[in-house]
Amino acid sequence: MSTASLKRDHALIEKVLKSMWSTIPLLKSGTTIPEPILNQVIDFSLNFTDVCHHGKEENSLFPELEKKGMPRNSGPIAVMLMEHEVTRKIATRMEASSKTYLKNGDATQLIVDMQEYINHVVQHLWKENNRLFEMAEMALRNDRSSQQEPSRCRGCKTQGNR
Repeated sequence: MSTASLKRDHALIEKVLKSMWSTIPLLKSGTTIPEPILNQVIDFSLNFTDVCHHGKEENSLFPELEKKGMPRNSGPIAVMLMEHEVTRKIATRMEASSKTYLKNGDATQLIVDMQEYINHVVQHLWKENNRLFEMAEMALRNDRSSQQEPSRCRGCKTQGNR
């Protein structure tokens, strides 16, 4: 299994995080963010980042690493699974605060949730890119059956589906 597809996902996720980051000062200044734009960012966070990307890691990469002796309940896989759960919780809160913002214009909680989401995901991606994926490449380097790309996302609602 190659981590190339997962790294491409990370590059796309980072682009969306940058756009999200540029939205925060606009919200702070009282600029209205159109509902379709905000909904696309929330949808991407819930569907592509979580369902598709985390799904590829949890259903393809992690089981391959387990076969190579990396434990699921401790070490890097356990940390990544725990962080995926944190990402889900923050994204769900962000979805709720975006609905509040769209309903009454109060961006206070949405700003907090967006900042927390961005900070968490940026740190998470760094750990995967610079630690987990390097370990995965070493562990899977000589395994011919593992050279395939991770399973394609099933049920992903975003256009980022690979």
